[in-house]
Amino acid sequence: MNISKVKILFLLGNLLPFIQLLVFIVCFLKISGVFYQVFFTLVFIYLIPPLLFRVIHLFFKLEHGTQRIFDRGHLVWWYGIQLQLLYARFPFLEEILRIPPFLYSAWLRLWGAKVGKLVYWSPRVEILDRNLVEIGDRVVVGYGVKMTSHLLNQEKIFIAPISIGADAVIGGEVRIAPGCTIGKGVIVKALSVLNPMTILSNNEQDK
Repeated sequence: MNISKVKILFLLGNLLPFIQLLVFIVCFLKISGVFYQVFFTLVFIYLIPPLLFRVIHLFFKLEHGTQRIFDRGHLVWWYGIQLQLLYARFPFLEEILRIPPFLYSAWLRLWGAKVGKLVYWSPRVEILDRNLVEIGDRVVVGYGVKMTSHLLNQEKIFIAPISIGADAVIGGEVRIAPGCTIGKGVIVKALSVLNPMTILSNNEQDK
């Protein structure tokens, strides 16, 4: 695939959140009856995007590591992240799911994440690459924690999953970059910033 076609596909992907919103509005206005409108809203917001995401990744493999922005592998990630941007622009859509923590864990699994049992999610948690996180049992994720499994640098992108071991505690407002590994039982202090590929074990940070 030549670079001009990739750029066109890249730009089309950039329109995906707008197209999602437009399709929702048009379809919603054509549906009559409160019950059907509510049902359509729930399906369109919480079921169709993750299913489309899984279909894309079923046919196209997401490659980890460093790659150029206009490589084919980047397009796979780009379309996937665009399907998830709706929840970053309207964070209340996920905040509702965090009231019963098990529901948010199930939501992440729907995108392809590996989430253990009895994970507690505080308010305003933000995960940008939902399919690239692995979280063990009984993990506590503090207020305002942000996890990002990608990093853009000029014309390249670095993609790597984030792993958090069982019984770990992630303090409030912690920032976790791509490729970070937090070991079993580790406590990450509030306001910490973990650089890419950081490994934490027994409360000691190794780069």
